[in-house]
Amino acid sequence: MIIIYCLGILVGLVLGLTGAGGGIIAIPVLMYGLNWDLLTAGPVALIAIAFGAWVGAYYAYQQGMLNFKAGIIMALFGMPITPLGQLLARSIPYWILLILFIFVIFIVAIRMWMSTISDFALRNNQNNHSLIEKSSSFLSSFKLSQSKLSSFSVFIFIGMVSGLMTGLLSVGGGFIIVPLLTQLTKLNIKQASATSLLVIAIISTVGVISAEMKGAHFPMPFTIWFTITVIIGLLLGRRITQHLSDKVILRSFSILLILVALMMLSQYALK
Repeated sequence: MIIIYCLGILVGLVLGLTGAGGGIIAIPVLMYGLNWDLLTAGPVALIAIAFGAWVGAYYAYQQGMLNFKAGIIMALFGMPITPLGQLLARSIPYWILLILFIFVIFIVAIRMWMSTISDFALRNNQNNHSLIEKSSSFLSSFKLSQSKLSSFSVFIFIGMVSGLMTGLLSVGGGFIIVPLLTQLTKLNIKQASATSLLVIAIISTVGVISAEMKGAHFPMPFTIWFTITVIIGLLLGRRITQHLSDKVILRSFSILLILVALMMLSQYALK
């Protein structure tokens, strides 16, 4: 059990450093650390992420990194979608949910890594347009044109996608929010991660309430201690992020996501 709590601190570190990925890491930790399935691990992970994100959002607000207006807009449009995602999750076969979860992890990890290559090219090879185009070609296939969307529309879109992922996969949605914010708005990774924490906090709280109303089980002693360790890790992560570059944060998170996805894929293949 001590190992699980140590991993809870790891979950908090990831959430604090990136404003994303807490749920993506927490769910595999609970699934393979306690031999739970996705539907059992999801609600516990969600409640830990919700409390941790509230603490992180308050800390980010004190630092002046939080875009409160953007966060509220995304949360308001994400909240109504969360119960819909939970309804879909209960009607979709478990193996499909698991494969979808792994697929989303891979996509997010690759996009984050490629964004660091693209940013490096833009700063150091401004005249080498072909290199920039190649390094960002993967991203461009997923990226919306900001000229076609107002900032308000962008925030609505991100909020709705985040709400759907929260309900469908029982994750906070930060792994969607942060990449989209950095690509579609002028927020840097630190501002995006701080704003993401507010959205995660609000939407995850709605997800927890909705899950409770639908009969989800929360083993309270374990849930409380796991939540505490996540919060401890998050506070450490928010302090550490002040001393790291955007590139280091993004690449470290990408590598961690790939490792998690490979672990989950191997476990699924062996069953």
